[in-house]
Amino acid sequence: MGFTDVFLMLVYVLMGMLLVMSFVRVRSVDFMEANRMTIGMGIKLAGAVLFLLIYEFYFGYGGDSRAYYDDAMKLKMLFFQSPKDFFQVVVGSKSWYEIPNVRQIGGLNFHFGSKEFVMDVIVSPFTFLGLSNYYATTIVFAFTSFFGYWYLYKAFSQRYPLLKFWAFISVFCIPSLVIWGSGIAKENLVLALLGLFLYGVVKISERKIHVLKYVGVLLFIVVLIGFVKIYVMISLLVAVLLWAVSGIWKKSTSIVLRRVFKPIVSVGVLIAAMFAISIVMEKNEKLQFDYFIAKAGDMQDWHYKEGANTSEEHGRGSSYTLGEYEPTILGTAKMILPSVNVTLFRPYIWEANSSIVVFVALESLMLLLAALYIITRRNFYRRFRVILDDPFLMMMWTYTLILAFIVGFTSYNFGALDRYKIPLFPFYVFSMMVIIHKVKKKNIILNQIKQ
Repeated sequence: MGFTDVFLMLVYVLMGMLLVMSFVRVRSVDFMEANRMTIGMGIKLAGAVLFLLIYEFYFGYGGDSRAYYDDAMKLKMLFFQSPKDFFQVVVGSKSWYEIPNVRQIGGLNFHFGSKEFVMDVIVSPFTFLGLSNYYATTIVFAFTSFFGYWYLYKAFSQRYPLLKFWAFISVFCIPSLVIWGSGIAKENLVLALLGLFLYGVVKISERKIHVLKYVGVLLFIVVLIGFVKIYVMISLLVAVLLWAVSGIWKKSTSIVLRRVFKPIVSVGVLIAAMFAISIVMEKNEKLQFDYFIAKAGDMQDWHYKEGANTSEEHGRGSSYTLGEYEPTILGTAKMILPSVNVTLFRPYIWEANSSIVVFVALESLMLLLAALYIITRRNFYRRFRVILDDPFLMMMWTYTLILAFIVGFTSYNFGALDRYKIPLFPFYVFSMMVIIHKVKKKNIILNQIKQ
């Protein structure tokens, strides 16, 4: 990191702040919302700077983010050299090494067919805006992804107008989310896309926008999420389907329909969804159970190594294991609770063996205390009913638990886990705040009735 890098990084941060402040003035945004947008952008850009500094001075290398940038720069060079070859490489009709004079550009870290190559293609336009500088490009990427996060906040706050403060905290102020969710990373992109998707679905559910007008955009977002992180797409679609079915029954005024036919139709919808998913899985190798187990095993082996590879130099010093399991559906099902536990509540304080993991452990401790507060208070059944009675809240918990199982089961490294769970952080934290708020509200009403 030289003087030019620092100068450009700070200039781009200043430009980002000036742009968002100009935006809120021109759009005449509500005073409180304008403050939140400005503060949120400040947090986002500060997180991007911290992300760069941590990789530069703590890890001493750029990680996947630098690899994405390097590949994006080569793709940009190819575009200027031959736009036709560029588009052929992007769509996979021509191999990188079939391009004339490719040695002048250099080889790629990732190639067509991998989710990392999708990131290479997405990042390539940002290198133009970042003046071919890694640090400036990272700031531009953080600035752009902010608006996806902002729409996630808008989706939360529109569903629960009395909890706008906690919606803001959940989306912009979780420490891990601030840092790892602000760099050139798949998790940052996916959560931004999730924000756009959820905002659109909320608007459709409230009948404030026409379904057909935006269905193409929403489908494109879902497909793009699938290209980058397919398990996030599956978790999202299952959760949204449950939200839609529960919402229909919630609006029903017939007691017979709600109590008699609801379970029958719900089971029917679940079976139909499972049948549709099974058909898709048969057509796509990456969605098959055997592929999932094999891929999970590869990631576990990569992140969890015995002996020499557990050193901090290899990035494996924060490994964990869930123990032995049978690579079958039943054997994998037995790992659901340990996997969810490790994602939401670990590492514990005594498991931290580096400064970064201590930071993560303290964050996990706070989330564990919040969960214990909800679980151990009196009338736990009332808290459970709050989830069942609120389709949107049920959607958030469904998405959180499915994704928590997947990332906990596959990560086997606390550092990697902290990044992989970024797409579920806002949903998990905000859903807990909603439960606490709703239970308190019910308690107040019950106390007034008793008096």
